[in-house]
Amino acid sequence: MKLAGSVLAAAAALFATSANAEVYMKETFEDAEWESRWTVGTEWKPTSQTGEWKWMTPELHEDGKAIQTGEDARFYSLTAPLDAEVNNGAYE
Repeated sequence: MKLAGSVLAAAAALFATSANAEVYMKETFEDAEWESRWTVGTEWKPTSQTGEWKWMTPELHEDGKAIQTGEDARFYSLTAPLDAEVNNGAYE
């Protein structure tokens, strides 16, 4: 019975931790300004090999916006800063 109690305590701690999770980044792509918040990688592949991102309305989510890759057989790179500082202890 002690093992079951330990498992329950560990599960409760896990759920308590996940319930207080911090959001490090949230992007909905709802406005055309998404391009000013994101940076397209340009130096890792020649321009002739990279595709362009499209801002569009998804078929199954017509009241929202999204981005999608615009061309087949191309390379894509997109980065954005996080909203909060991340410290996962990996580099300490």
